Amino acid sequence: MRGLWARVWLRYVLVGTLLAAGIAGYLALRHERRAAQLADNQTQLEQACRGLLPVSELRPYLPADSAGELAEFGTLADGGPSRSLYDCTLMWGASHTGWEPDALVRVHAVAALPGEEDRLGPPDLDDEVGTWRTPPGISGTLTYDSGLGRANLTAWLHVRCRGDLTGRVRPSRDLRISVELPVRAGFPSDLTPAERLAPARTAVRAANWVTARQKHCAAPRLSMPTGVVMAK
Repeated sequence: MRGLWARVWLRYVLVGTLLAAGIAGYLALRHERRAAQLADNQTQLEQACRGLLPVSELRPYLPADSAGELAEFGTLADGGPSRSLYDCTLMWGASHTGWEPDALVRVHAVAALPGEEDRLGPPDLDDEVGTWRTPPGISGTLTYDSGLGRANLTAWLHVRCRGDLTGRVRPSRDLRISVELPVRAGFPSDLTPAERLAPARTAVRAANWVTARQKHCAAPRLSMPTGVVMAK
């Protein structure tokens, strides 16, 4: 009887050892895959949107369990006909399933035709939470939106060229830049100085990138803003 119990106990030990080894192997493989996915997402973030994105501010939003989805179009992206000069969207989450993504980043540049200039600003000034100015005296606007299960901060910037922007059916001298970035703040008053500045600085980088690629625009190069004045 004692030998029988010993054999039973040995079998339990062997099964337990194999089970523990299998779990450890699974966890190690899962950790390795997550690390590889996170590294891929980091590389994608650094290269996305022509290098215009604020990588350090967006790094905390990178998932380790899914790949980011990147979409680019516009006349400055592929040369094809488009209303946009440039549009780049990077998102993470379940957008392909029909649900809203967990986080979304967007850089959008569009030239307004004559008569559309009044639509170059934010769609709803009630969402305005701050402003900034950048030499040579151009002002920008920040809007905040906490709908769709996530919070976003969008910078709006209007630049007027001395010459014409190309890439539209008719020439235009008015350029609108909008940059949407995710934030974790539940209220605009909770935004950190870095969160306030990130979309504003990205909008300035995008404006300089677009105008530098427009031969006849001749807009002055914008300097980086150093602070954002929050609305009271």
